[in-house]
Amino acid sequence: MFISFASIVFGFSLGALAAPSSLGGDSLAQRTSTTCGGLNGIAGFFDTTPNVTLSAWNRTLPNANDTGVPLVLVPIGETGGPNAVHLENLATFASVGINFWPTVALDQGTLIGNFMSTPADGGVPTFTVATQAAAGTALQFSSSSKSLPNNPIFCAVASTSAEGGGPRGPALAIGTDTDHFSLCQSQGPANLIIYQASATNDGSYDFNTCYPVTVVIDDLV
Repeated sequence: MFISFASIVFGFSLGALAAPSSLGGDSLAQRTSTTCGGLNGIAGFFDTTPNVTLSAWNRTLPNANDTGVPLVLVPIGETGGPNAVHLENLATFASVGINFWPTVALDQGTLIGNFMSTPADGGVPTFTVATQAAAGTALQFSSSSKSLPNNPIFCAVASTSAEGGGPRGPALAIGTDTDHFSLCQSQGPANLIIYQASATNDGSYDFNTCYPVTVVIDDLV
């Protein structure tokens, strides 16, 4: 039995997850950033890697493995009327139990979700791009049947600590920042990735539940 993407969107309350943002405006000012803070190809920084998965590695408590808990995109709603753009947050698979994007890719600094089309969706290609990485908010993606602008603010940083008990794979960075991701409990079931978590937020997550994580890029897929 196939479950449509649209039916999953309406299975989650917008109030229970991070609030969607507009695709335009100052929240996407980072698009003008140079990939990897100008360090692409230097000292373990790189801006392109295809067909990987993401996971959250706890920075404060022991982990069950060397990559942490799997992360997936979870639909939260849509914006834009007739030419709707669907919105997604990045959350732990254990908290949401669905995954329409089995892999992601980093393409010249743009983080792209590889959508798994089904007959119920008519087999229509879906373009998914990480569009928001603002301080105090969830890492947000946008999906459309039409191509979306690149957002080259992301980078991968090679791991230097796997043998010393750190995560196995490269770390996801915004610019060169790998240190300010957290997992936080939303007002619903989803355990969300938040960038620069803050007690002053829009109410979509409980700051008291947040703990720091490294977002690990796992190429063993």
